[in-house]
Amino acid sequence: MIGSSADTIDVDGSGVSVTAMNATVNLSAGAGLNLSGGSDAVNMSGSGDSLGLLGGSNYTVTGSGDTINTWGGTGLSLSGSNDAVGLGGGADTLALQGGANISVTTNSAAGDQINLAAKTQASIAGSGDTLQVNGAGVGVAASNDTVDLSAGAGLNLSGGSDAVNMSGTGDSLGLLGGSNYSVTGSGDTINTWGGTGLSLSGSNDAVGLGGGADTLGLQGGTNIAVTTNSAAGDQINLAANTQASIAGSGDTLQVNGAGVSVTAAINPAVIIRTDCILPAWKKSMCASLNWPPVSS
Repeated sequence: MIGSSADTIDVDGSGVSVTAMNATVNLSAGAGLNLSGGSDAVNMSGSGDSLGLLGGSNYTVTGSGDTINTWGGTGLSLSGSNDAVGLGGGADTLALQGGANISVTTNSAAGDQINLAAKTQASIAGSGDTLQVNGAGVGVAASNDTVDLSAGAGLNLSGGSDAVNMSGTGDSLGLLGGSNYSVTGSGDTINTWGGTGLSLSGSNDAVGLGGGADTLGLQGGTNIAVTTNSAAGDQINLAANTQASIAGSGDTLQVNGAGVSVTAAINPAVIIRTDCILPAWKKSMCASLNWPPVSS
């Protein structure tokens, strides 16, 4: 079937194929459609619908409990919950407009762009994709992706090995387990579950390590406030030119360069300086961060 602009197309069964642009397409419960063209508004009225988008862009899809699959290079927005989305071929653009329990599978051979509006809850299976978080209350499970937060965004992230860029001050990031996160941001708030591993580049950040057994690598920056869970020791590594305050006890601080300054509200269990300049028989005196002076 070929539709034209401003048409309304009703799909009542499975195995239907349509080419249309700027049309309104309505699927009844249990319907199945392959659609090509672009700029169509697709309404999936009942759960269990199946939609294939065979290229094109600017599709607007509404539906819950449905399955959507695409060819590579397809662009769509989706409003709904409990949907399964398969992005095929790479270079797709998907905008999730809110909703819970959305499962997205991407083709790892080529990165897709996934934009997440406020209050979107989704899992992303695949790697090498770029996720753009544009509001608060977003929850994502993803690994080996790049995650960008717009100013004032709020994200809970699980998975691991993601690169997180917090572009504006006032962002909020929760890391719910996992390791090898690389976080960049200034003037932001980062909180973790226990056992989380991350590195942080930036200044004026507030970091809360929760549950114990976290690993935090501070890669420089000033006025970084870290609060730890004193029930179990965390590992905090401080690169050169890091200025931080640590509130908590029983933690291990590893100082790895010059120009480091630390204020410990409660004494840490161990401070290790890799740049200690004392002879071996006086190495224990390097437990003080302020003496002897760091060699340059």
